[in-house]
Parts: sequence; structure tokens; C-alpha cells
Amino acid sequence: MEFHPPIVERRKDELIEIANFPDKWQPEAVEQAKAELVKRSVSVKEQEKTAEKLIRKYQAEQKCEMKKRAMVSYDPIELFFMFLRLPATILWGWSLKSEGYAKLHKQRLWVIASALLFYMGILLFFFLYSAPKAEKARLKLIEEQDISEWEKNYFGEAKDSMQIKKSSR
Repeated sequence: MEFHPPIVERRKDELIEIANFPDKWQPEAVEQAKAELVKRSVSVKEQEKTAEKLIRKYQAEQKCEMKKRAMVSYDPIELFFMFLRLPATILWGWSLKSEGYAKLHKQRLWVIASALLFYMGILLFFFLYSAPKAEKARLKLIEEQDISEWEKNYFGEAKDSMQIKKSSR
């Protein structure tokens, strides 16, 4: 298999990296790098020394990356849209802290808490203030209806209660 640049043309440090960190490279590249190191007469001790340097370099890069991630934050527009689309904010993005985004994680939790309080406040306002007003208006409308025609049809012509008492004496 051909690689670009070819394994044969790579520096010694690159070959050691390929040979000693096989999980980052294709198996064919690892085999070619090992063969090239043998061809160049690079000792195992030298490979181990270089591999240790590379490990320290990777660890330093990782530490630096984690420090950068810890300082990343959302801009206000992103926070606003997270606030508006609360269900999506709640369902996704829970791996921020484990990925090193401590500030993003805290901001996300604050947005979720404030959005929940806001939406609960709206619901409480609706149920405690608007709903009783609507019910009062409905009851007033019912009381204002004239049902005398319905009463006549249902009960018939009712005599006045005073006339009934006089005739029964």
C-alpha cells in the first residue's frame, strides 16, 4: 500500500511514532515503519527513548488542550437559543464535563435551571391568574342567558305562586 509521503521518505522520529503507536496508524504503515527502522539500524533503546519523549509530548498537549477546554464558554446568543429550546438542551450535551468543558457545563446547567423556572412561572401565571378569569367570564355569560323560552317549553306555562295560594284557600 502506498502512503503519502511514502514510509521510506519519512524522518526517523516519524517512523518511531508509527511503529510504537500502532493504534493511531494502519497496520500496513506500522509494518513498513518497523521494516524501515530495521533497515536504518535504529536500536530498540533509541526507539524507547523517542517513544517516551513522544508520550510526554502527547501528555503535555493533552494537558494544554484540557486547560483550553476548561475556559471555553458559550456566547450570549447561544445561551439565548439554549434557553428557548429547553427540551433539546436538557436531552443533549451531558458529556461536556467529562470532555473537559467545565465552564460550558456550568453555563448549560444555569440555562436549564433558569429556563425551567421561567417556563414554570408562565404556567403558574396561566393557571392561577388567567384560568380563573376565563371561568368567571364563562359563568357571567351563562347567568346572562335568557332561558324563559326553554322553561316554557319544558315546564309549560307556570302560574304565579301567589295566584296558586289564593285559589287554594
